[in-house]
This record gives sequence, structure tokens and C-alpha cells, in this order.
Amino acid sequence: MADSKPLRTLDGDPVAVEALLQDVFGIVVDEAILKGTSASEKVCEWKEPEELKQLLDLELQSQGESREQ
Repeated sequence: MADSKPLRTLDGDPVAVEALLQDVFGIVVDEAILKGTSASEKVCEWKEPEELKQLLDLELQSQGESREQ
């Protein structure tokens, strides 16, 4: 994550807080409600642990990730 930027503090910036919450709510609605209730969607997609290690970067960073990340 070399190109990641530290998280901006949201303290005292109600517009930034609202934007973040709207993004999170949109993801929850899309992924959990709309896709999650579709009969054509899989319940889960199994990945072997070794494959997950290649797909996911689970290293802890000293700084936060960007909102996009």
C-alpha cells in the first residue's frame, strides 16, 4: 500500500463524517440487502487459506488507509 495516504481526522468536519457514513451505508445496502437477498447470488464463495493470503493484504500499517481503500 505504498500509495496510501493517512486518514484525515473527521473531528469537527460534519460534511466529511456525513460523506463517510453515506459511503458505508451505500456499501451495506448494495452488498448485504440488494445482493444478499437475490436468489441468483451465491451464499458464499469458498477460497482456500493459501489463496486468501495471495488475494488479501492483511499487513497492519502504521498509518490508516484512504477512504477508497
